[in-house]
Amino acid sequence: MNQSFYIGTLGASGQQENLNIVANNIANINTTAFKPKYSVFSDLVHEKIRNAEDEDSVTSGSGTKIDETKTDLSVMPYTTTNGEYDYAITGEGFFMLKDPVSGNISYTRDGSFQLSKVDDVYYLVNSEGKRVLNMDQEEITYDVDPYTYPGSEDEVDTDEEEDELEDGEHDPQAIGVYTFAVRDGMINSGNNEYTVSEKNGDPILLEDANVVSGALESSGSDFAVEMTRMIEAQRSYSYALKMVQTSDEIESTINSLR
Repeated sequence: MNQSFYIGTLGASGQQENLNIVANNIANINTTAFKPKYSVFSDLVHEKIRNAEDEDSVTSGSGTKIDETKTDLSVMPYTTTNGEYDYAITGEGFFMLKDPVSGNISYTRDGSFQLSKVDDVYYLVNSEGKRVLNMDQEEITYDVDPYTYPGSEDEVDTDEEEDELEDGEHDPQAIGVYTFAVRDGMINSGNNEYTVSEKNGDPILLEDANVVSGALESSGSDFAVEMTRMIEAQRSYSYALKMVQTSDEIESTINSLR
């Protein structure tokens, strides 16, 4: 069969996957701290075709495919929400989360947290119930709700001075921010969370990280950019299908001449 059929099919398949990625970016245009993905294409095998006289040869390609899908981890500006449990990281880094059931660790930049009460202990958790860890990689807990209204039985004196920490100790209520020596290759596990592999190495605590309370990081998806990518992918998809159609017409014409 004519190789153009395979080239056109590969092209259409790759652009369909590219369109799915762009559509997901657009769908999360308003998702807190969402990091958009983009496709990286690579050429397939090329070969040189010689003519009868063994003179100048012609290069013939075998199409393209999506080599990998990368995530744009660029830091975005934050929006003030005044939410009691909302936090935004102004520089690089991730919040560390722990699944209370499996114990698995994941990372996120989505700081829309809340309190979850378990056995009279309040845990700072994300929307999936995973617990936020502090600078010592321990769960952040409160004996009572730190934001109860004045006059209630659980009211906490927020003006009470905290005990001074010894050298090397961290505030147990300070949210930890972590980064990695190699961020490339972090795995998107869904729900705006990431897991890491051996390539990324061990988490590195950013003690000087700036965490803003009452704010959330904006989505990294730019509508204008994503629409441009969508138009490019749609045109490439239509050209690939046109190649298949044209190849089929040529084959049909040749067969009718026999």
